[in-house]
Amino acid sequence: CNAPGQRLVWGLARSLWARKDLPWPSMSLAALLRLGVWQWRNNTDPVAVEGAARLWRILVSESAYLVWKLRCERVIGHAGDDRWVHSRDAITAKWAYAINARLTLDRAMARPRPPLRRLDGKRVLATWSKTIDNEDQLPSDWHLKTWVLVGISPGPHAAPGSRSPTLPREGRA
Repeated sequence: CNAPGQRLVWGLARSLWARKDLPWPSMSLAALLRLGVWQWRNNTDPVAVEGAARLWRILVSESAYLVWKLRCERVIGHAGDDRWVHSRDAITAKWAYAINARLTLDRAMARPRPPLRRLDGKRVLATWSKTIDNEDQLPSDWHLKTWVLVGISPGPHAAPGSRSPTLPREGRA
């Protein structure tokens, strides 16, 4: 597909993954199908890198789902207009929103709330380490604090300060 979106979404995922210092494999249908069993290993340590497999599942599944949603919106939602496409800013904002929503969900699930089952805080830290903006300035228990504002920037593909939700059609304001 030559429509904008797919390449940009995978570029954003790749740039976030690069912060983990692990190689980015070529994306294919086979890579998507083995998403749940993929194991990441450190070049110097044969033990699987803690949290990397979980972040990989989140990044790839959320990115693939976004590519599908963008295609549906373009093909079905704008069926009468063959020239309609998403803007780079809109795609970037949608991807950042999806990944930040998963980060927010992990933080909420890590907070103790008896008798409900919670996500282990160590798992949250291992998953999101090296990916959070200004991580070195956060308290060590940032994942448990509701008042700590954390997030992930979209990476080098985003235009600074851009958050336009959609590209207007020609002739419309």
